Amino acid sequence: MSTTVFLGLGSNDQPRRNIRLALDLLQERFGTLQVSPVFANAPLATAAVATAPDAELYFNLVVSAVCNVPAGELKQQLRQIEEQCGRVHTTGECLQKNPVCPLDIDLLLYGDAVGDVDGVVLPHPDVLRRAYVLYPLSLLVPSGRHPQLQQTFAELWRGFGKSRWELKLVEPFLSAQ
Repeated sequence: MSTTVFLGLGSNDQPRRNIRLALDLLQERFGTLQVSPVFANAPLATAAVATAPDAELYFNLVVSAVCNVPAGELKQQLRQIEEQCGRVHTTGECLQKNPVCPLDIDLLLYGDAVGDVDGVVLPHPDVLRRAYVLYPLSLLVPSGRHPQLQQTFAELWRGFGKSRWELKLVEPFLSAQ
């Protein structure tokens, strides 16, 4: 059975290279992708793009794909793609233990699944917590609905407390070499 999934991609280590590579690997695995614009944001502790050195900026985007595997298996496939892009998985989370992260891929939504599905918490909590997840998601599928709240992503973005978040559009991202 085919399921539409939404993935959050982020990188602060050679982000143009690693995100392009990740998109190529995702396309090889899943075929056609829908891709949001790419945004830069400062580390959570800094929260100001203007004052963060370029080397510290994270690039983030949301990708939609159709997959035919259970959520747990998809999570493992995403982990393999992270490793192909240079991420070394340790006992801690990439961004908590290591300030440099070649690639992080989060499974944000798996169809309308809610709860613990194959060991994956869905929808991912960052959909409602992080501007760099919700805003690209709201641009990619503005009329898509959060499976628990049943509000559209555009509605959720309009109600999001944006004052503490600064996102900068990375232009042109996919066409730049």
